Amino acid sequence: MFEVAAAVANMEQAIDRVARGLEPEALTARDAMALTRRVARCERQLAGLKMRLADRVAETELWRHGGHRSAAHWLAGESGTSVAEAVGTLETGSRLHRLPATTAAVAAGEL
Repeated sequence: MFEVAAAVANMEQAIDRVARGLEPEALTARDAMALTRRVARCERQLAGLKMRLADRVAETELWRHGGHRSAAHWLAGESGTSVAEAVGTLETGSRLHRLPATTAAVAAGEL
């Protein structure tokens, strides 16, 4: 298995470079459309990664160390979302354990 933490750090740096260096006006509309499609797929994949990783944290009580009331409160704080949205993310992440085909689709950015 590859080193996940290093891969995520590399991904984070690459996204930062793209986000800070993006000049949409320098792109053709067709190129912008194609890149939007690719970014949307990445966004779905990242949401799936967050879901699966947050579920792992929720399985433990590590989130309590930060004084959070629940794993959902922790995730909401980390994600900048509502607690209700975090609950949904954690519930879906928990269900993926029983749904290998769905997990594969999430990992592929299809959902």
